[in-house]
Amino acid sequence: MNKKTAILSQAGLALAAFLTAAAASGDAGSELAEKVFKTQGFSAEFAQTVRSGDGKILQESKGEMSLLRPDFFRMEITEPDESLLVADGKEVYSYDPLLEQVVIYSFDREVANSPLMLLVSQDKKIWDRYRVESRGKDAFKVTLKKPEGLVTGMEVLFSGDQISKLNVYETDGKMSSYDFGAAKDGVPEQKDFKFTVPEGVAVDDQR
Repeated sequence: MNKKTAILSQAGLALAAFLTAAAASGDAGSELAEKVFKTQGFSAEFAQTVRSGDGKILQESKGEMSLLRPDFFRMEITEPDESLLVADGKEVYSYDPLLEQVVIYSFDREVANSPLMLLVSQDKKIWDRYRVESRGKDAFKVTLKKPEGLVTGMEVLFSGDQISKLNVYETDGKMSSYDFGAAKDGVPEQKDFKFTVPEGVAVDDQR
C-alpha cells in the first residue's frame, strides 16, 4: 500500500466511524454528514445577500469559497469591498484590507462556535453541539443547542453532491444567503489555505 492509498484508507475509516457516531445522534445529522463528507472539497464562486430581520436587503457582495476536508476553509469577498477569512486547522485569520487589520482566532474555538465549520470538521464533539433537522431531500437546518456568539444556525441546500446555497442566521435577526455557482474543476490543495500576514497591517491576536 503506497502512502497516498494509506492516507485515503485512514480517512475512509475515520469517516465511517464519524458517520456511525452521527447516526446515533439522529438520522438528519447522519444524512447531512454523509453529504458534506462525500467529497474531499471544492471551490465555487458565490453571490451573498444580507437581509435584516424584516427582509430588507442590507448588503450584496460577491466572492469565492473553498473547502478542503478536514479543517481547511477559505471565504474571500471580492466585491464591493475585499475581505478574507481563512482557516488552516490551527488558526483562523480574518483580514480586512480596507482597515489594514488581521484578527487571529484559535481554530478550535471558532470550530466550536461557528456552524459553518461543520462543513469541514469531523469532530463528533463539535457536531454534538448542534441540532440538525431535515428540510426535504437536499435541505438541512442546523442550530446551536446552546446559542453562543453572533451566529445561531444555518440552512444547507444541496444540488446533487454540491452545496448550492447557505443561509446563515445571526442573533440580531439578520440572515446572510450565499448562492453558489458551479464548482471549479479539481480539489483545492493545502497550500491554497496558507495565509501570511501582510507587512504593515495591525494584528489583533485573539487566540
